[in-house]
Order: sequence, then C-alpha cells, then structure tokens
Amino acid sequence: MKKVFQNIAESVFDLDARWAFGGICVLFWVSMAFQQYFIVTDEVFFNSFGEQLAYERIEEMLSQQKSHAWIGYAFVPILALIQIFLIVICLNIGTILRGDKVKFKQLFTLVAKVMLIPAFLKVVLLCSVYFFYNIKSFDDLANVFSFSLANLFDFKSLPTWIQYPLATVNIAEFLFWLLLARGIQYLLKLDFSRSMSFVGYTYGLGLVMWMLFVVFLQLTLS
Repeated sequence: MKKVFQNIAESVFDLDARWAFGGICVLFWVSMAFQQYFIVTDEVFFNSFGEQLAYERIEEMLSQQKSHAWIGYAFVPILALIQIFLIVICLNIGTILRGDKVKFKQLFTLVAKVMLIPAFLKVVLLCSVYFFYNIKSFDDLANVFSFSLANLFDFKSLPTWIQYPLATVNIAEFLFWLLLARGIQYLLKLDFSRSMSFVGYTYGLGLVMWMLFVVFLQLTLS
C-alpha cells in the first residue's frame, strides 16, 4: 500500500502545473456533464417536484437550467483558481509563521497538482452513483455520499448542521490530505509526521472554518 501511494504521489508531482490545472478543469467539466445528463435527470426533477409544482412549471425549470448550463461550465476555471488560491493562503500563512522561505508560486503549483486526485475521485464517485444506486429523486441523491462518514448514518435522520461536515470527510479528502502532506514534506524538508501536522493546522483549520461557514449559511437560510 505504501509503495502504491508513493507511486501515485510521484506521478502527480512530476506533472507540469499547467497540465495539472488543465486536468482539474477537464475533470470538473466531466463531473458537471455526467451529473447533468446521467444523475440529475428530468425524471429526478419530476419525481421530486411533481406533487408541489405543475407539469408546465417543472418543464420551465428544466428549460431554464439547460439554457443556463453553459454559465457553470464557463466559470469552472475561475472556481478552480479560487479553490486553489484559498488552500494556498492557508498553507502560506503557516510557512510565514514558521519562517520558511517558500514562494507562493511553489505552494500554488503543489496544490494544483494534488487537486487532481479529488477531482478524479469525484468522477469515480458519480460513476458509482450511476451504476450502483437507483436515483429517482433529490431525496435519494441526498442519501448518497459514497466513501464518506455520512454512509455510517441514516442521512434523513441527521440534523442539518452535521450533514455537510460528514459528507466532507471522505476518501477523496483523505487522499488529498496525504498527498498535500507529501508535497509539504518535500518543500519544507520535514519528516512526514511533521508535514501532516503542518497540513492539519493550516489546511485542516481552513477546512473546518469553511465547513462552519457552510453550516452557518444552511441554518440561516433554512
């Protein structure tokens, strides 16, 4: 297992940063298209809103969604840059506090390469949802969080504030953490345990703050 992980890490870190960012965008586009055409289908909309809305209203919603779908695809590179940028800020604050001489560009390149892993696993997750789950409504989709802590519980019975955090703790996040620690180990010349700790109090703290922000929005808007 250790050798497999090392091979994956080396393959990712050997990539050019521009190819890595391009790969992230492509995988995001694939995820969005797969979800739009195979997961969140017209049937899912009609089954979810058929009792609350008229047939014509649902058709109107679907038409608007499809006509504006290009906006989501167009914003993928921008959203990917923002996501990378926020992670890099967390790591950069940690290096500044430690007094390490690491350039922002180096951290940006590292995060861009490592993000390929969760982006790829999201495609795998969507494929598993399509082939192994019978998604008929949004309620069914809400219960599908493969490879996360949410699988251990009855999702419908969980309080709203705990749903997103449980879904966030998944195998993709775990691998991202390990690869990020491996990259930090190389940049800062640390042993792996110390690099894991560094990722924990920089990226990990930022992730916790983000989850709290999302939970706050959910509770405020509900």
